[in-house]
Amino acid sequence: MRYFISKALSGLFALSLCLCIICFVVESVSFDVTYHMENIDIEAVKREIPVDDSQVKAVIDRVVQYIKGGIDNLQIELPGGRELFNEREITHMEDVQKLFTFCSNLKYVCIIFCMMAFICLFAINGFYCFKFMARGCVMIMLSMIGIIALVGMWYMIDFSGFWTAFHKMAFTNDLWLMMPDDALIILYSMEFFTAIVRRIIERLAVILGALFALSLLGWMFLPGKRGKRFGKKNFSD
Repeated sequence: MRYFISKALSGLFALSLCLCIICFVVESVSFDVTYHMENIDIEAVKREIPVDDSQVKAVIDRVVQYIKGGIDNLQIELPGGRELFNEREITHMEDVQKLFTFCSNLKYVCIIFCMMAFICLFAINGFYCFKFMARGCVMIMLSMIGIIALVGMWYMIDFSGFWTAFHKMAFTNDLWLMMPDDALIILYSMEFFTAIVRRIIERLAVILGALFALSLLGWMFLPGKRGKRFGKKNFSD
């Protein structure tokens, strides 16, 4: 019974770790203002919206702070008193903010699950728990890498279809369908989202690939001798 409980806990640890990494990578890329500026066509934005270079950065800063939950009001007033975003855009960005809030909360829940699973595994198996954890990470991360590979293939073959499917799964309304002259579309073109999704996939592939390799080594070479519990040495006879 202890063996099967340990396997289940190691699976919970690995799954929570993977979800935590995914949330962290999505946040780190999405909240990177410098990366936003590098992948936005600033000249095209200035042709459509009466702003200069510094004002474009101010707009991007505000959008990022809003989706992070740092501010409550996204709206920006342009020269002449005109508001930058229309009601549909504001409402959609409220949904986007909720999505990132969920992602942040999920990250912290996964951290708690990782800690709880580790404590339980250590209590049951002592230092032998690291072998269980390594095995669980190999199994779960192998599946995650496979999923990322499939998503990456979909991304390369049909990004438009991939992006549409993502929005239909992430949102319960069609507010994400906007007009070409909407400010959000002018600021964030399809090329921008192509670049940001590519970066997320690349970072996930590198991080999960490295952890998979380390976990595989741990599974292969960590001692399998069961010893005394609660932290006493059990790596030798």
